[in-house]
Amino acid sequence: MCVERFLVALVNMTDLTNPVLLGNSSKLSIPNMVESPRQIIGYKNYAYVSSDDLLIFNCSNQSSPEQVAFVPSSGGGMHVINDFLYLVGNGVKIYNIADPVHPLLYGEIQSTKNTSVSSGVYGNYVINTFLESGIQVYDCADPFNPIICWDYDFPEKNLAVEGIIHDIDIVGDRLFAGGRNLSIFDISNPHKVKRIAGIDTGDQIFDRLTVTETHLFLSISDTIRTYTYFENSVGLNLGLGLGIGLPVVVVGASILILWKKKSG
Repeated sequence: MCVERFLVALVNMTDLTNPVLLGNSSKLSIPNMVESPRQIIGYKNYAYVSSDDLLIFNCSNQSSPEQVAFVPSSGGGMHVINDFLYLVGNGVKIYNIADPVHPLLYGEIQSTKNTSVSSGVYGNYVINTFLESGIQVYDCADPFNPIICWDYDFPEKNLAVEGIIHDIDIVGDRLFAGGRNLSIFDISNPHKVKRIAGIDTGDQIFDRLTVTETHLFLSISDTIRTYTYFENSVGLNLGLGLGIGLPVVVVGASILILWKKKSG
């Protein structure tokens, strides 16, 4: 059995050039944690830590966060919207956390795909992406009865032994998903998601991506590649400008997406 020791630390980031450690919890030994997704998210005066299980820390005393709850077999990526906690792994579990220490399970659904790698929330919908087996969207408007409302497999999935998806980001009604290449989806109708662009980013596989309204950042090994990003609905074409790899950051590349909306 794999056991990993960890602690929760609180850091004041008001001055980004001088982070200040406020305090930390005692060290904990958690089985399985090394083999599962790890994420920490703040909610009110609490910190939620996701491994194969869910741990909850009371951070009211900033010098000494204290574990106050443990929810077994409830790990995965975490998203908090209002008083709902979405735990996304190979499926989604929806908890009401109006009482932060006692999460109340409302509903859950299992995925029909394997190896979830990244997820996001768009309104009442949870979007889950998988290393080699595409994307699923869960309609969570009824938190007691989430359903799969859209399922997508990449046409080239059998050609990418390293996996197609490593990370996603959502900006507005656009879903950016990639790892081997970059795909952009229109998610304005989550029941009928449309892939509007596929971009070849070269022979390097990226691990993480972050998108703003005007820029797109790809993390490739020890390099961050930066693109300017904009799109127009005036045709159906795609342009991509690649920068030259530099340590830390690449600036000046651009992605232009020209696409046409179908009438009717």
